[in-house]
Amino acid sequence: HFKHFGYELLIGASRKSMINLVIESTIEERLPGTLAIHLESIKNGASIIRCHDVKEHYQAIKIQEAINNVEIL
Repeated sequence: HFKHFGYELLIGASRKSMINLVIESTIEERLPGTLAIHLESIKNGASIIRCHDVKEHYQAIKIQEAINNVEIL
Protein backbone atom coordinates (compact mmCIF):
# COMPACT_ATOMS: atom_id res chain seq x y z
CA HIS A 1 0.00 0.00 0.00
CA PHE A 2 2.76 2.50 0.90
CA LYS A 3 5.24 1.54 -1.85
CA HIS A 4 3.61 3.91 -4.34
CA PHE A 5 4.99 6.89 -2.38
CA GLY A 6 8.49 5.87 -3.51
CA TYR A 7 10.13 5.78 -0.08
CA GLU A 8 11.92 3.03 1.81
CA LEU A 9 9.63 1.07 4.14
CA LEU A 10 10.61 0.29 7.72
CA ILE A 11 9.09 -2.47 9.84
CA GLY A 12 9.72 -2.95 13.54
CA ALA A 13 7.64 -5.76 15.02
CA SER A 14 10.29 -7.09 17.43
CA ARG A 15 8.64 -8.76 20.40
CA LYS A 16 5.42 -6.77 19.99
CA SER A 17 2.31 -7.72 21.94
CA MET A 18 0.39 -8.44 18.72
CA ILE A 19 2.34 -11.72 18.55
CA ASN A 20 0.80 -12.64 21.90
CA LEU A 21 -2.66 -12.12 20.36
CA VAL A 22 -1.97 -14.93 17.88
CA ILE A 23 -0.15 -17.30 20.24
CA GLU A 24 0.27 -16.73 23.95
CA SER A 25 3.90 -15.96 24.66
CA THR A 26 6.15 -13.95 26.90
CA ILE A 27 8.29 -11.18 25.45
CA GLU A 28 11.32 -13.48 25.55
CA GLU A 29 9.46 -16.16 23.54
CA ARG A 30 8.47 -13.92 20.62
CA LEU A 31 11.52 -14.24 18.36
CA PRO A 32 9.90 -16.81 16.01
CA GLY A 33 6.82 -14.61 15.59
CA THR A 34 9.00 -11.56 15.05
CA LEU A 35 11.01 -13.35 12.35
CA ALA A 36 7.85 -14.50 10.59
CA ILE A 37 6.44 -10.96 10.51
CA HIS A 38 9.71 -9.44 9.34
CA LEU A 39 10.29 -12.02 6.59
CA GLU A 40 6.77 -11.52 5.29
CA SER A 41 7.28 -7.74 5.41
CA ILE A 42 10.45 -8.03 3.33
CA LYS A 43 8.56 -10.22 0.87
CA ASN A 44 5.96 -7.45 0.59
CA GLY A 45 8.41 -4.60 0.05
CA ALA A 46 9.89 -3.54 3.40
CA SER A 47 13.54 -2.60 3.02
CA ILE A 48 14.49 -1.57 6.57
CA ILE A 49 14.08 -3.90 9.56
CA ARG A 50 14.29 -2.60 13.13
CA CYS A 51 15.03 -5.54 15.40
CA HIS A 52 16.60 -6.58 18.68
CA ASP A 53 18.05 -9.89 17.48
CA VAL A 54 20.34 -8.86 14.63
CA LYS A 55 22.29 -12.12 14.30
CA GLU A 56 19.12 -14.21 14.12
CA HIS A 57 17.50 -11.85 11.63
CA TYR A 58 20.59 -11.82 9.43
CA GLN A 59 20.58 -15.62 9.30
CA ALA A 60 16.84 -15.85 8.60
CA ILE A 61 17.01 -13.23 5.84
CA LYS A 62 20.01 -14.92 4.18
CA ILE A 63 18.26 -18.31 4.27
CA GLN A 64 15.09 -16.78 2.82
CA GLU A 65 17.13 -15.17 0.04
CA ALA A 66 18.79 -18.53 -0.73
CA ILE A 67 15.41 -20.27 -0.85
CA ASN A 68 14.06 -17.62 -3.22
CA ASN A 69 17.09 -17.93 -5.51
CA VAL A 70 17.05 -21.73 -5.90
CA GLU A 71 16.74 -22.75 -9.53
CA ILE A 72 14.52 -25.71 -10.33
CA LEU A 73 16.22 -27.99 -12.88
